[in-house]
Amino acid sequence: MFKTNLMEKKTIEQLEKELELLQAKNAELQNENNDLIEINKELTLELESQSALKETPIASGLVTADTFDFEDKQYGFAIPGVTLNGKVITIKDVMADEALQAKLVKIKSGMIAEIASA
Repeated sequence: MFKTNLMEKKTIEQLEKELELLQAKNAELQNENNDLIEINKELTLELESQSALKETPIASGLVTADTFDFEDKQYGFAIPGVTLNGKVITIKDVMADEALQAKLVKIKSGMIAEIASA
């Protein structure tokens, strides 16, 4: 009988340890899920904004209404992306980086098109 109680105690201890491990894993997965929910919200907003852009009039030959100004000229986007020095460059990248805008203008990238000058 003492041996049976000892075995039950050991089994209970093992189950408690397993429960602790599973609770820790559950917390980890919940945190990961929360991160993914945030990413999903961001992507949903981006998708909705892209849908709104489709309703915005776009100059002929351009793929988006996004524009940037460089040296008194306005540029739009003829294609959504290019590979530059082995790296894929998107419209979002260009819009966020003035140095990249200058580089694309300097190399006369086919990604951009001059749409107006001052």
